[in-house]
Amino acid sequence: MAAREHWSNEELKASVDAYAEMHFAEVEGRRVNKAQMYRDLEARFGRANKAFERRMQNISYVVMTLGGQWVKGLKPLSNVGANTEAVLRDLIAQNGFMELGKPFEPDSTEPISVEESEKKALQLLREWRAK
Repeated sequence: MAAREHWSNEELKASVDAYAEMHFAEVEGRRVNKAQMYRDLEARFGRANKAFERRMQNISYVVMTLGGQWVKGLKPLSNVGANTEAVLRDLIAQNGFMELGKPFEPDSTEPISVEESEKKALQLLREWRAK
């Protein structure tokens, strides 16, 4: 299959959505078959599954630059163009998955237990998924 240069917004959004699913699986302690996710994206868009794997590593790079924790096994690749990086930043913000990976911080200054923080983070995850 010949390499295509330009990634459509639909391809980038689908990539961020798949990355978010990997992130959620990691947070929840579930296993995910990344290679199958890439093959599914390949079947959907006709772009090589290895291209999607590299795009996920670009997403890891953007997540890292935003101060987030990237998905294990997807070492950040910085070779993402400035325009694509800006689009990925917007899509990550719209998706909201990075917020769910951070410890819950209550509005008050009263102490909160780790267990309560985890419960609230999982509740936010359930609410996000219900959207």
